[in-house]
Amino acid sequence: MSKKLICHNCEAKLIKIKKFSNYYLVSSDCKPTFYKGDLSICSNCFLIQKPIDAKWKKRVNSIYKNYEMFKSARGEDQKLFTSNNNDQNDRSSEILNLINSKIKFKKNGSVLDIGCGTGPFLKSFSKEYSNWELYGLEQDKRFKKKLEKIKNFKKLFLNLDKIDKKFDLIVLIHTLEHVPNPVLFLEKIKYLLKKTGYLFIQVPDFENSPFDILVADHSSHFAKSDFRNYNKKLNLNKIFLFNKKIPKEISFLLKMRNENKILNKNLYNYNDFINKKIKLNIYFNSYKNFLNKITKLKGDIAIFGTSIAATWVAQSIKNKDYKFIDQDINKIGNYHMKKKILSVKDIHKFENIIMPFRRDLSLKIIKSLKLAKKRFILLDK
Repeated sequence: MSKKLICHNCEAKLIKIKKFSNYYLVSSDCKPTFYKGDLSICSNCFLIQKPIDAKWKKRVNSIYKNYEMFKSARGEDQKLFTSNNNDQNDRSSEILNLINSKIKFKKNGSVLDIGCGTGPFLKSFSKEYSNWELYGLEQDKRFKKKLEKIKNFKKLFLNLDKIDKKFDLIVLIHTLEHVPNPVLFLEKIKYLLKKTGYLFIQVPDFENSPFDILVADHSSHFAKSDFRNYNKKLNLNKIFLFNKKIPKEISFLLKMRNENKILNKNLYNYNDFINKKIKLNIYFNSYKNFLNKITKLKGDIAIFGTSIAATWVAQSIKNKDYKFIDQDINKIGNYHMKKKILSVKDIHKFENIIMPFRRDLSLKIIKSLKLAKKRFILLDK
């Protein structure tokens, strides 16, 4: 008899999402896994999640053992396209601009980046706040030498429970979705904040990121409604919540409450469960129709981008010949899935261009690049 799986967030019963097992998964460092997996939704807190069983843990440990951050960009920070002129800015710089738009930091302070990787955020922060002390937390020491080259970097922690210092700012940028039991994790982090400290979190937005559920090592898939409940449970004040400035992400800033609020026992709204189930069905239908359109293509094929979604498409159509095209100046000329990444200037060479993005973002890219009329394959609305 198989062991009953429970929610890693609230320990309630999980409801299996059956259609999910039809699709291949991709690792968060944009590598094909060539395996399929399971997805569930909690019957109590309604968090969409991967069941944390022995199989999932084994697969994720294998991913992290061979993890290569920003490999196709030669280890450089991801680029964001910030205008119709295709201006490229580092993601970390845009995140810092977002934070700066809401709060004014003092001259001296300390910041902890949880899941800091090679330190792109700390590097951006150091340039703007040269008197602040910088700290990072990671699973191992593989990026320690790179981090130590950042001005005012003081220490790399390897264990959250052994941190004996409080901070003015703690950031989790694309970290929380990797962590089982996110509320317990946030509870621990809360006690590392000074009384006047801020907590910044950014995660993929389930409602606006169609391919995030296909990331093998993402244990949780968050909607804005999930954080509404977490803020109440953790007694944190929301300073802002934003999901449009950086597409497909939820970004929000929190700080400690001065007084404890009495919790309403009914934290969760059943409408959230219904809305998530509807969204999941929309995604599954989109995947199916998208792949059906691609399998019928004739002629040369280019996949736009080298993201998680682009990797998923390439993995799913492995019997077709294709190339990758990218806008990111750090990626052009490098290799992804053993194929050289071409520039958008090469787009005229291909009859079919696969756009693995939300439909509205695909249309925006096509318009901004002023591309000649081609056969673009887009997700359904």
